[in-house]
Amino acid sequence: MYKKILIATDGKQHSSSAIIEAIEIARKFGSEIYLLHALEKMVVSDPFGISHSVISQKLEESTKKYSDFVADIAKERDADVIITGNPENGGSQHFFKGSFIDQILDRSLCAVLVIKK
Repeated sequence: MYKKILIATDGKQHSSSAIIEAIEIARKFGSEIYLLHALEKMVVSDPFGISHSVISQKLEESTKKYSDFVADIAKERDADVIITGNPENGGSQHFFKGSFIDQILDRSLCAVLVIKK
């Protein structure tokens, strides 16, 4: 079903559940996993064999939100699904700013699986 899975994480509690679920899905379908891990200052790990400086430069030159970056990487890697945890609590912050999940759903071309804790 899913040949390529992109996991978008930030290292918080909800990320662990997303990683565990992605691994289970990958085992079931024999999928490749790409892990995109954002740190506080938008420094991203090197999951695709791209040099760390290239990723950092790409982020610095870009005014994009993390959700745009995730959608772009998913498209570049031809991911079948993006798996992420749900960091939002809802409420007024969600209403005024929109959630990361909403932004991913809006921008990505592939399926998005949101894992609740």
